[in-house]
Amino acid sequence: MFRMRRYRVFIVFAVITIGALHHFTNIANLESAGAASVEGLKNLGQKVESSSPPPASEPKGKDTTNNKDVDAPIAVASLADSETPKSTAPIVRESEVLPTPTSLTKAPVKESVEDAEDESPVKTPVKEGAWDAEDESTRNHRFPSLAKTTAAVGSESANKTTKPHSGPADPIVNPGGGEGRLEIIAETGIPKIHWSQQPEHFPVPTENIIQLPTGKPKAIPTIQYVFKAESADDKAAREEKQDKIRKVFLFSWAGYKKKAWSQDELSPISGRYRNPFNGWGATLVDSLDTLWMMGLKDEFEEAVEAVRAIDFTTSARNDIPLFETVIRYLGGLVAAYDISDGAHRIILDKAVELADILMGAFDTPNRMPMTFYLWKPTFASQPHRAKTRVVLAELGSLSVEFTRLAQITKEAKYYDAVARITNELDIWQNNTKMPGLWPQQVDASGCKKPDMNTQSNYDYTASYEAPESQSPTLMDGGPAKTAAIAKNVTAGTNVGARSPTSPAKDAIKKRQVEVVDEPNQKSTPKPPGCEPQGLASPPFTVSEDFGIGGQADSTYEYLPKEYILLGGLEEKYRTMYEAVAETTAKNLLFRPMIHDEKRHVLHAGHARVDNQDSPIRLTPEGTHLTCFVGGMYALGAKVFSREDDMDIAKKLTDGCVWAYESTATGIMPESYLVVPCPDPIDCPWNETLYHEKLDPYAHVREQQRLQQQESVLEDEKKVALQESQEKAAQAEPVKSTSTGESIDSQPGDSEATANDSQTSKQKADQAIGKPVEDKVVEPEQEKADKAVSKPTEGTSTKPDSDVSEEDAEISSLKPVEGAAPPKPLVKRQLGDVGETRESFFAANPEAQAIEVAKVAGNGPVFEKSTTEQHLETQGLLPNKANQGLLPTHANGTSKPEVYTPPPIPTHEEFAKARIRDERLPEGMTKVTGASYLLRPEAIESVFIMYRATGDIYWREKGWEMFKAVEKHTNGTYGAGAISDVTSEKPSVLDEMESFWLAETLKYFYLLFADPSQVSLDDYVLNTEAHAFKRPK
Repeated sequence: MFRMRRYRVFIVFAVITIGALHHFTNIANLESAGAASVEGLKNLGQKVESSSPPPASEPKGKDTTNNKDVDAPIAVASLADSETPKSTAPIVRESEVLPTPTSLTKAPVKESVEDAEDESPVKTPVKEGAWDAEDESTRNHRFPSLAKTTAAVGSESANKTTKPHSGPADPIVNPGGGEGRLEIIAETGIPKIHWSQQPEHFPVPTENIIQLPTGKPKAIPTIQYVFKAESADDKAAREEKQDKIRKVFLFSWAGYKKKAWSQDELSPISGRYRNPFNGWGATLVDSLDTLWMMGLKDEFEEAVEAVRAIDFTTSARNDIPLFETVIRYLGGLVAAYDISDGAHRIILDKAVELADILMGAFDTPNRMPMTFYLWKPTFASQPHRAKTRVVLAELGSLSVEFTRLAQITKEAKYYDAVARITNELDIWQNNTKMPGLWPQQVDASGCKKPDMNTQSNYDYTASYEAPESQSPTLMDGGPAKTAAIAKNVTAGTNVGARSPTSPAKDAIKKRQVEVVDEPNQKSTPKPPGCEPQGLASPPFTVSEDFGIGGQADSTYEYLPKEYILLGGLEEKYRTMYEAVAETTAKNLLFRPMIHDEKRHVLHAGHARVDNQDSPIRLTPEGTHLTCFVGGMYALGAKVFSREDDMDIAKKLTDGCVWAYESTATGIMPESYLVVPCPDPIDCPWNETLYHEKLDPYAHVREQQRLQQQESVLEDEKKVALQESQEKAAQAEPVKSTSTGESIDSQPGDSEATANDSQTSKQKADQAIGKPVEDKVVEPEQEKADKAVSKPTEGTSTKPDSDVSEEDAEISSLKPVEGAAPPKPLVKRQLGDVGETRESFFAANPEAQAIEVAKVAGNGPVFEKSTTEQHLETQGLLPNKANQGLLPTHANGTSKPEVYTPPPIPTHEEFAKARIRDERLPEGMTKVTGASYLLRPEAIESVFIMYRATGDIYWREKGWEMFKAVEKHTNGTYGAGAISDVTSEKPSVLDEMESFWLAETLKYFYLLFADPSQVSLDDYVLNTEAHAFKRPK
């Protein structure tokens, strides 16, 4: 019979669970209207179109967009976004477009262009822990584990609500971070949204647009070495190597064409694909000029037709990573147009289409770009400000691409966008904590927030006084709000700004609705507005990182290249580069200690600085991303006639070649630590110093090791002393209870026993290394005196403080008249004194049988513990190789086992164990990143060094590098990254980034090409190796 009382707990729990699920589902629906993912709002007031892409295995031909509605991929940018369900809002067609966006919200919202922390135009509750897409670059640099977790959670959530596609591969997280990777992992039925041109909120007056430098280009010194004519044999050998490199390229290109056509990246092991860069076909566009250079004209024409079908106005991703898009897509299109001499107008048209979309990222009060541009009209129509924490390379690596596009199209707006960034960098360069270099993180907001110390972090109110221009009737994005924002920007005030010390913003994110003050409601005073500023360090930073590798690299690389591209007409690029070169050489370059002391190589490290007067804390590291520096110094030495810098360029490039040669695979690790030379001029190999760096805490462990040795010796001493006492007790006969004399003793037995006992003690002391004391024979009178003072039976010979309860109880027993005298008990002796092994086994035949079986190896088998195994290996337990019984007492009983801990290694043992276990190449103290991601930076510098010096050494080293890379990166459908370059047989990963075809193989190919092909005196190569024509 069903009883409600028995199950009422479960029923109540089920009701609560259902209610909670319903509640949080509604919350998720509200959160889906945030900046990262908008379902209910993003279609309102916009023309919605859908398209059906051709199969991934077939090239795209004629544009087939706008035919029918299909599923569009969606990217997961945050935890909140990953749980967004399909939209149920009706699709508003073009005929239903509303006149203004004021109808998008029905609740009072607050936003200001001065709020440097918010990108989204609508402030809605956001799930705690959700990531702002524009901050993902910085977070991936600082918290790669969090980025990996977010990607995994997003993948799981998306797959619960959508049907997974068999094509896309599992998402990966870029170990280096900061490159704007955000992979598209699922498909939904959400119709496509298209970008549309929006009126600028902060336009530059026409008369203030910075124009391209005019005039005849200056006579820049030649970069390339004057090569002599090669022999027929040399030419044949060179072309044979070129052909080999071309075949490797075609292998990966064929896999991409077959398995991932028009997608961003091929997964070379699984044959699937990934779309981390908006799904516009990053590998396709990135490889265009490589196809042309290698003479693959048919493949080039086919790729151009696929480019024709790319629609840059729509993407499954909610934001556009500005840096990656510029160097890969925009750079790839402009270079393909240049290298083919403008044979295909469609390439330039696509470049202009993309550039016009990206120009919206520069629509900020100070014209510093939003490095992750929210392109959808709902967002793009709102005013924004650049972030307070931006990666330096993402801000300063846009100049070459936009400048060349401006030169081709004669549109100065493209040059104006990047020239303003350069001007700000120029102003700030000598005012940083390391004058001459910029920190890796930059505040690009242009808004200096005052330090409000009037209240603590815990004393605050969630509401604040709203400005007159912002009332509950003014919807976000309406004309009145826009006018109010413009008015406050002009006046330098911050609409709705919050105190930097107030956590009100975080409180609002935690599912709370922002409160708008009523007229009669008391509120806190509005903090003052932001103070305009140029580029600066991020707010509230104490120490800053400086380096020329990851997060900063191409900003410095572009200084000499932009000078060349502008024909030397803009002198600031020279002065900025020279300051960088000198500061880097002074503060970041160091000589690593290697075995070949005659080989002088250099590395560029990473430094941390508190302020200009504090000491520089240099990390002696080497990274693959830093290997471009040798090529940069070589270009600067040639272009700016800095002859001494060519020697620096040679040593830096050879340092990366050394790193390639040091590993088991012949490939350089992603990152590692080395020992800097104490003397950069004279630096012989120092094994002692190397081991000290491998074992920096040797002194602490040595103290522990000595303490352990003393403890073990003390235990051994105790055991030896106990054994001697047991032997003495065993040899001592039973004494009479009345006279104290031995029952069966003979004259002189007592003295002999004492002498034997003393001899045993001497042997024990000698066994542990203790000096043996000379035997002292007591005089007869002293013996007699001791016999008189000898305690009677039944009394304890120990001091009162040492008598245990058990001994006290035994000593209190009185002997019974006529009873047999009691046997003396020896502490920790398990058997009776009079019982020998023979008598014990005679009384216990089963024990004797088991013991005999153990000795013969036929006894019962028991699993040995780790301790037993350790003791057996130390020779402390019997085994097959060391037959014998367990240690026993003198009476034949087994002694208890004593655990002996493993010995602590010495300093030398520890250092050698690290080298062996971590497979450390000689000279490296730690491999912090063992993978190889098909990176091009090392071969880039080798190529530039060969073209600049003509030294055949660089071709020889480059060929060895190519053979190692080609050997270990082969996948099923193309080349793949490898997991560990220190392993002789590393695993090939299911990853092939687009720069493998765009850069790495291009540099290998050009190294063995005729020097006149893509001459450095005719072209400038951007950071993705895209070749732009130099003005003549």
